Amino acid sequence: KVFAATDYELFYYDTEDNSIHILNKINGLSDVGISTMGYCESQRKLLVAYTNSNIDLVDADGYVSNMSDIKDNKNIIGNKNINHVTINGDLAYVACGFGIVVFDLKKEEVKDTYYIGNQGDAVNVTDVAFFNGRIYASTDNGIYYASQNAANLANYASWSFDNSLIHQHFAYTEMAVFNNRLFLNYNGGYDKDTVFMNDGSHWGYFEKTNVSEKYELRAYNDKFIITNRYSTKVYDTNFNLVQT
Repeated sequence: KVFAATDYELFYYDTEDNSIHILNKINGLSDVGISTMGYCESQRKLLVAYTNSNIDLVDADGYVSNMSDIKDNKNIIGNKNINHVTINGDLAYVACGFGIVVFDLKKEEVKDTYYIGNQGDAVNVTDVAFFNGRIYASTDNGIYYASQNAANLANYASWSFDNSLIHQHFAYTEMAVFNNRLFLNYNGGYDKDTVFMNDGSHWGYFEKTNVSEKYELRAYNDKFIITNRYSTKVYDTNFNLVQT
């Protein structure tokens, strides 16, 4: 099934019988205004996040269960926006306006919450990625990282600010890992975006002349996909452009 979201509903295309099905608040979803989605292959569950911080889980049979932990948590002050969902095993790392919330999709419960800013301050985390034994978090003001094997990632002291970036305090919006490299997008506004690439030892530029606004960086099987404002570009494992 291929899922897509609109402002008001979720629909999917069934590749076996070419049928189209719609899920909305009338027939199963808990809310409207979908902001992002993430699919957990191990649990066969789709996490659907809404603009009001609500979350639904859709299982393989189409059953919808609601997880309103972020939305209903009165202790979270300020920005509760859900910016991105990164799946790692059975866990969903939800990048939020205040930090990172980790959901256990097998148990369907919150596992942990990370406030990664200086002295544990809330920061707007835009994306999460796993690379080279580290967990990376992009924010409005640079990149933070921690060891995946850290004893307590909920302790802000486990996290470090990445001073090795070419531009340390830029606002970064998207990350993706492909062919042993970490890709990172700087959002400079209309036609001022830049993609950076980390090869495991240092940061450099990736297609520096492509300054089009980036909506998504995605690794899919043996292809790397960049969605620009006016086009989608597909690269192979040698980073050759194979389709536009």
